[in-house]
Amino acid sequence: MRTYYREQVVTFSGGTGFGGPTEVTSFSGLAIAAAIVVGLAFGFYVKVVKRFQQGFQLTIYAANQKSYITTLWPWLWLANQRGFREEFGKAVAKKGGGEKKKNDRFDDV
Repeated sequence: MRTYYREQVVTFSGGTGFGGPTEVTSFSGLAIAAAIVVGLAFGFYVKVVKRFQQGFQLTIYAANQKSYITTLWPWLWLANQRGFREEFGKAVAKKGGGEKKKNDRFDDV
């Protein structure tokens, strides 16, 4: 008895469907851009939370609400319930930013 072996290889080329060279490249660019935007937004959020926590004692809110309020500050800021934006501004304001520093080099002139 004789047996025969047959092998067939089919190859396709072109970017007509999803997964072609054009679609993958544009998708990768969008994914990288989205990841950068999300990373920047998260970094901004963390920076503001730290600053708000440092100045929290300047607000009218109770100390036992600190973690809740600092975590949800974006939504509280948008809702502006009970003057949250004003209290938030007190807590995150830069301290000593408006003072003019003395420069000894030019004071003698």
